Amino acid sequence: MATLSNSPLLIAIVGVNGAGKSTITARLRQEPGFPANYVNPDEIALTLTDIADPIDRSYTAARKADEQRNIWLTDRQSMAFETVMSHPSKIEFMQSAKDAGYRIMLIFVGLSSPELSLQRVGQRVQSGGHNVPTDKIMARYYRVMALLPNALQVADRALIYDNSDDCAEARLVLSFNDGRVGYRSSDLPEWLSFLI
Repeated sequence: MATLSNSPLLIAIVGVNGAGKSTITARLRQEPGFPANYVNPDEIALTLTDIADPIDRSYTAARKADEQRNIWLTDRQSMAFETVMSHPSKIEFMQSAKDAGYRIMLIFVGLSSPELSLQRVGQRVQSGGHNVPTDKIMARYYRVMALLPNALQVADRALIYDNSDDCAEARLVLSFNDGRVGYRSSDLPEWLSFLI
């Protein structure tokens, strides 16, 4: 994570529902150079106990996360955030930050199928975590995958992890530096073949 540049850093931790973004983020936050300014809408939602409806709570949390990111952007502060990235606005924010002189690092955590995403969210709910409606999980999976190439065009550096194996940690399978492949696993998962 360490860097010598004076430019502010934006780290976007992106992935489909249930992919393991928060698990990877917990590890990354321990590394030197990870921005102190970090926002996760899921964590914000946990604090919004006065909003009974989970959908309203989720939208309010997302709006608050957007507001915080924009404050940091205006102040040119390094930041990190988690997002599903199921809407182009997240890529637009990354582009705005890049235009403002930020270095952009994309960390993508993916799964091999929307069914696996659904299964992982179900496991999370059984462990006391938050739920996401089935129709949203399915639709978001395909939108996220469709938006990934656009996010890669904005990122100065990108690390792509496959977290499809239930018995192993997420593994780095692909990296990009300034749009060029920096690392490619010899057994690149089929679900990522559209990127190469």
